Amino acid sequence: MPLKQSLDVSLALPLIHDEPKWRTPQALDRVTNGQSKVVVSRWTALDNEACDVTAEVAGCYHTIAIALRHMNVAFFVSGRPIHDGHVLPGMLQVSGPGEKARAIFRGPCDILHLHVSQALVAECLGQAHGCEDPGEIRLIDPRFSQDRVIEQLGHVLLMAHDAGAAFGETYAEGVSIAILMRLLDLSTNAGLASGRRGGAALPRWRIKRAVDYIDAHLGQPITLGKMAEATGLTRMHFAAQFRAATGLRPHEYLLRKRIERARDLLLTSNASLVEVALNVGFQTQAHFTTVFKRFVGETPHRWRCANDTRMPFGSGNGAIVARYQSGAYSQSVTTAAI
Repeated sequence: MPLKQSLDVSLALPLIHDEPKWRTPQALDRVTNGQSKVVVSRWTALDNEACDVTAEVAGCYHTIAIALRHMNVAFFVSGRPIHDGHVLPGMLQVSGPGEKARAIFRGPCDILHLHVSQALVAECLGQAHGCEDPGEIRLIDPRFSQDRVIEQLGHVLLMAHDAGAAFGETYAEGVSIAILMRLLDLSTNAGLASGRRGGAALPRWRIKRAVDYIDAHLGQPITLGKMAEATGLTRMHFAAQFRAATGLRPHEYLLRKRIERARDLLLTSNASLVEVALNVGFQTQAHFTTVFKRFVGETPHRWRCANDTRMPFGSGNGAIVARYQSGAYSQSVTTAAI
C-alpha cells in the first residue's frame, strides 16, 4: 500500500476498537487478511451477572489481554483450565495462534486486547534473537502473570485513545512492538513477574479470606499480621504465598483496593477529599493524594473535576487517565500498616 494511502487509513481508524463480541472486534479481519499488523480492542461489561464467552485465535496472530480492573474469572485455553479466581488490574494473558479461549466472568470486567500478527512477532523476534520463523513462534505460557512495564504500556494506549491521538493504527503498532519486545525479553530471561518463583502459591480459599478481610476493613488500619491471621498463616508465609498467587505484595494490593474504592467515592458522593481519604484507610489527605496520583496520574481533586459528570467542568485532558480502570503504578510506602 502506498505510504500516503496507508497514512490516510491510519488516520481514519480508531486506536482502540470496540468488541461487539469478546475478543472479536470488527476490525480483526485487517489482521487476518494482512492489512494490519496489530488491532487493539477493549471488552467491557459492567453488570454483576456472570458471563460465559468463547473465542478462537486464528492461526495468524496472538491475542495479548491486559486486565483493566479487578475481576473474578475462570479461564480456559483449548479446554484446559488456566485460572480460576481473582485477576488484578494490570495482569496479562497471552493466547497463541490456533488456541480457543473461554472465560467465565463472575461480575464486571474490563480488558484491553492486542491482536498481534505473526508477521509482527517474527519481526520483533528477528531483531531480538535473529529468528524469523513465524510458524515456530510462541510467546509466554498462557497463565495469567504480572509485569509493570506492560501494564504501563497498556495505560499509554488508553491515554492516547482518550486524547484522540492521530494515526491510531500506526500508534497502536508502535506501542505493541514495545509490548512484544518486553514479552520476548521476559520469556528469554525467565523473568516474568508472575510471582511463580518456586514455593507454594496461596490457595484460592485463602486468597478469598484475605480479600474479604481487606474489603470489610478497608477504612481501618490493616496490618500484615491481621491479613495473615485472617488466612491462618504466619506473616512470612502469607506474604510469600500471596505474592506467588497474585504477583503483588500484600501492601501493593491493599493500596490498589483503597484507590479503587476512593475513585468510586469521588464519583458517587459529595464527600470532601479528607473524608474520602479517611473512609478508605489513609491517615492524612496528603498521603492519600500522593498515593492516588501515583496510581492514577492525577491528584484526587483534578481527577474528580475531570470525571464527575455531575460537575459542569467534567471534561478535558484530566479524563484521559481516569478511564483506565486499573490506574497507574504503585511503589512501596513505608507505614505502620501495610
